[in-house]
Amino acid sequence: MRFSPRALACVVVLFASSGVALCDAAFDLDGPVLHATVTRGSETLPIAEVPNLLPADKIWLHVDTPPGQAVHYLMVAAFLRNSTNPPPANWFFKSAAWSKSAQRDGLRLSVPLGALHLLLLLAPETGGGFSTMRSAVEGNPGVFVRASRDLYVASLERTRVDTYLNAVQAIAASDPDRLEARSKLLARSLGVKIDTSCFDKPAEDQPSCLTKNSSSLILDDGHTQSMVASLTTGTTSDLFNQLSYSRAGGGGAYSPYVGAIVDVVHLMGGLHTADYQYLPALTVDSGDAMQLKLSTPPSFRKPKSVLVIGMPAVQAAALPPLHAVHGDNVLCLQAPKLLLPVDGAPLVFSTAYPRNVHLEIAARSGKPAMLAVSADAERGGYAIASTDANTAALTALEAARGHGQDAPVQGYLQGEWGFDAWRGPTFLLEPAHTVTWQPVTEMGSAIAGSAFVAGAKAEFDLRSSAAACVQQITMKDAQQQTVPVVWKQNAPSVLAVSANLQNAAAGPLLMHVQQYSMQEADAVKMRVYTQAAKLSGFVLHSGDTDAELEGAHLNEVQSAELQGVPLMPGELTQNGNAETLRLQVPAAQKQDATKLAALQPNTAATLHVTLQDGRVLDLPIIVQVARPRVQLLSKAVEMDTAGSGTQGAIHVSNSNDLPQSGRLTFFVQSVAPESFARTERLEVAAVDGSFSTTLRVSDGSLMLQDSQTAMAVLDPLKSFGSSAFGALQFRPVDGNGVAGDWQPLAHLVRLPVLKEVLCPMDATAMCTLRGEDLFLLSAVAADAKFTRAVQVPLGLDAQELRVPRPMGATLYVELRDDPKTVNPVA
Repeated sequence: MRFSPRALACVVVLFASSGVALCDAAFDLDGPVLHATVTRGSETLPIAEVPNLLPADKIWLHVDTPPGQAVHYLMVAAFLRNSTNPPPANWFFKSAAWSKSAQRDGLRLSVPLGALHLLLLLAPETGGGFSTMRSAVEGNPGVFVRASRDLYVASLERTRVDTYLNAVQAIAASDPDRLEARSKLLARSLGVKIDTSCFDKPAEDQPSCLTKNSSSLILDDGHTQSMVASLTTGTTSDLFNQLSYSRAGGGGAYSPYVGAIVDVVHLMGGLHTADYQYLPALTVDSGDAMQLKLSTPPSFRKPKSVLVIGMPAVQAAALPPLHAVHGDNVLCLQAPKLLLPVDGAPLVFSTAYPRNVHLEIAARSGKPAMLAVSADAERGGYAIASTDANTAALTALEAARGHGQDAPVQGYLQGEWGFDAWRGPTFLLEPAHTVTWQPVTEMGSAIAGSAFVAGAKAEFDLRSSAAACVQQITMKDAQQQTVPVVWKQNAPSVLAVSANLQNAAAGPLLMHVQQYSMQEADAVKMRVYTQAAKLSGFVLHSGDTDAELEGAHLNEVQSAELQGVPLMPGELTQNGNAETLRLQVPAAQKQDATKLAALQPNTAATLHVTLQDGRVLDLPIIVQVARPRVQLLSKAVEMDTAGSGTQGAIHVSNSNDLPQSGRLTFFVQSVAPESFARTERLEVAAVDGSFSTTLRVSDGSLMLQDSQTAMAVLDPLKSFGSSAFGALQFRPVDGNGVAGDWQPLAHLVRLPVLKEVLCPMDATAMCTLRGEDLFLLSAVAADAKFTRAVQVPLGLDAQELRVPRPMGATLYVELRDDPKTVNPVA
């Protein structure tokens, strides 16, 4: 699809008598071609490269007269002052373009002192045409001052539109997939506003959408207007400014391109005579050629059309206010298709005014490097050319840097703006060079082993002065398998790296960082570990010589160290996914145990945990307040004699045994803290944790004797039920739920109910023991040494049992809950 560039979608022509609006007067008609050069001193430039004129400049003008040209053109060049001061007669020059001398030599002028503008008038030859046009200029200097200025500015604005439209057409034809990205960069380079909703349309409709209403695309860049800023003051600029702030002009957001043309057309219309009508013409400059663009076909009959052509203003050069985009970024000099991103001066991309532009890089020693560059509006900056000369310059620059000089160098654009020297923005640049790469965490510290764990994703920063020059990063694990890795530059010296270790093998991990133009990649040695232990908490109470480490995979812990005290792993318990590992001071190191116990509450420290693969994990901890500690002073058992049966007939021999039907009373004394708080309680439980109860002051099971001593009463049957038996332990628990150490309390046993023993008259015959719950017996004997004993079978459900004849009035039994103790039965 091909589009016709339109410099102006709609020009409103205001007729004084009717106020009629005429639209679609596009400047798309080709007019004559003029040629022009400017000489300043000893240097001559084609007109396309001249942004301004100065007094004493030598100008050569020539009208192109191709073979078969039927119209004889008269060219008039007039130097102008301001709108209120007509030019003198000797500031007018004419050239009969059809004459042999004009075709051979053209018209040569010198800019007089005091001139501010140069205006060209081109008209079909008519007798007295020169004097008529001179009279028109002398009589209406303000109109022609405005025409010269506004047509020149409008021609510059047109270059931006044409550059944008031509580029969009080329991209749409060659690489439509990149139209959106390139169009946005074009818009930034050329100072145009695009309709981003165009990218929501089908791909084939996007180019036409982006190129419609081309006149409204141009944003006010400030630079174009500054080129004639000193000439745009006074009453003659009122209409110009009003139109730029009108709705058609974008409310001041857009450049006054539309307004300028409207203004010129209106002013020219007022000069209509019987012989001439004045038509504005825009120019498209290329080299020394100026292709005239017309909105209306010229007339060669009366009134004949006089083409009005604006030329560069006579004033000091307005250098382009170009600046670097993201000027703090570091760019790699060896990167292919290196671009120096710039914006702020659209004419840099749309005109030939910038000349001999190059990148000059200051070397720390030796000559500065000079690199050829070219403006690239589609990419949004100046591109470094891929030339042998540039390659040689970079090689010389690297050689001049020396070793250990890792800081970026500065380079700046330099060239000429027309005849004037011009220095552009500065850039930070880095040549590729061998460096040491440092993997660090996001917080800036060196990578810990836990950052690289098999089966997970490793994300880290990679730092060096050559970060901008990285071309590729590759990783291989211990089995030489490729590890997927992605990276991007986050800062001038920082790469954000993400490695997928899902299938990586544990062991050495080798990362290669390849820089542009470097023959060998930089190697970075790292390591992949198996799933690391995770530390979630650490509990150490002041006064303790052991602690509890909380987390996961704690079986990998080899040792730990706190405040110089070594700790070794002990019992590991697990509750769901949570694990607790007891850490304790080795028994032989009593001095270290004393040092650990001396740590005061609220002491902040760091626990260093060494894993079995050599990794060290750090965990910040705070020493907790001392755990409560009590001392068992005494205990006594009181049997329940109110119940039926003869349980009391069994004399419990072991003082540590607590019959289930009895009641245990014991006294404890507080060791830490010194006083026994009313909120403190005692927890009594089976050693295996199968049952427990809590004794409190509030329910009467715990009674304070004084500030340090308390009496506890335990009713096992009531607290634990009939199936409880085995070793009992107790511990203090303070009001905050902090528990002390477990201490042994008693051994809970169940007693059967023995009713009677029946023995026959035969002295050699066995006796019969009758009772209830006889299965609670383990064995019955006639003597304390169990020389004649009967084992009670498992699962006995009878209420009588054959037993040896007692030698006296006493039998001896072993209880199933304590089979090692012999208990007499009266």
